[in-house]
Amino acid sequence: MNGKSETAGNLTIGDGTDNGIISGGSGSTYTNGVGSTGTFNAESGSVDVQLAGAGTALNKTTSGTVTLSQANTYTGTTNINAGT
Repeated sequence: MNGKSETAGNLTIGDGTDNGIISGGSGSTYTNGVGSTGTFNAESGSVDVQLAGAGTALNKTTSGTVTLSQANTYTGTTNINAGT
């Protein structure tokens, strides 16, 4: 994303077996535009962009590892049901 912002819908990171990589570094933001029904489904991989969204939840549901590298500003719940 290289310092840019993107607004879109729900986001799934990896699939629990294969790692997903979202790269952008400082100044990059991914905003979930769905609002309180939106989700970030973090299954496996790394995220190097700020995750944002009013009422958007982050759900961790697989045994894989997800690394979040930025100061995220989403305001929904964070649910870790499996993995790290």
